[in-house]
Amino acid sequence: MRSRTVFAALAALALSVPAAAQSIGDATAYSALTLSPVGGVQMAPLVGGKGDTQLSFSIRYGATDAAGGAIHRAAASFAMEAGPGQFGVTAGIGFCDGCTSLTLIGVDWLAPLTTSDFRVGIRPAIGTAISNKSGGGTYYAGALSLPLSWVDANATGFRFVPFLEPGYGYGTYSASGISEQHGSRAMLGGGFALLPNDAGYTIIVSAKQVFINGAKVTYGIGGSFAISK
Repeated sequence: MRSRTVFAALAALALSVPAAAQSIGDATAYSALTLSPVGGVQMAPLVGGKGDTQLSFSIRYGATDAAGGAIHRAAASFAMEAGPGQFGVTAGIGFCDGCTSLTLIGVDWLAPLTTSDFRVGIRPAIGTAISNKSGGGTYYAGALSLPLSWVDANATGFRFVPFLEPGYGYGTYSASGISEQHGSRAMLGGGFALLPNDAGYTIIVSAKQVFINGAKVTYGIGGSFAISK
């Protein structure tokens, strides 16, 4: 019963959506994607040059309005070169007033498919949101997205990089005494990045939507800092 209560509270906070508007599987997918790092914090976009492959450390914050108050996520990420792209590991916490906090863990791989000013890439990502209350259960999420960026190769000083990232994700919830629910939803993220030509750091402002009737937008901000080898 305790885990069921936690699940109901998290679903209500994440959704604020009429129950009849979608299936339980749809709502579960929305919650899993929004609460986990997959959709809850903005991952780094393609910015061009060594910024897409270098060692870096990032701090990220995301917030979603919901019934009873906003849901917040604070996370840190470490990224490294992996093949033609960059492999990232994210860990953090999700919290809101009056609800059980969540431990967030995620990994993703960002790889460019083009090197023109209009950059196209691919990003598979998986993540979890684990209740910090005994018996609270765990959300699992995975997604495949197509990062799109405009990188002005002739820019001097600072580069301003607008980006979009459409994708499709899957989510499920597991807890003792609860039948597993799962579903899939489309997603769309976007925003802009600002960085110097040497890519020593990057500032990112973004918004992301996991689509479902009555869904809320997640707003995010973050900074990425290059690590010297």
